[in-house]
Amino acid sequence: NTLVPTTTPNSSYNKQGDYVIVDLRLGIEADDWSASLFLDNVFDERGPSHVFEDGTFRLDPGLNFIERPRTFGISFDKDF
Repeated sequence: NTLVPTTTPNSSYNKQGDYVIVDLRLGIEADDWSASLFLDNVFDERGPSHVFEDGTFRLDPGLNFIERPRTFGISFDKDF
């Protein structure tokens, strides 16, 4: 068994820096359809987005949840 290093809520490892997630969406709507272009996480921020229920932050990056990387695409919707 390998022990996973954790920290307590009062530890200096439990602190994270500030970050901002910016999403953009540009679209058009008609009577029964819509289309849009989107860009999520414009600045590709990789900040942690989850602290485990026991109040610890895992030091191993593979055990943390981080924000999604920059993502772009097209969205279409149709009402039936």
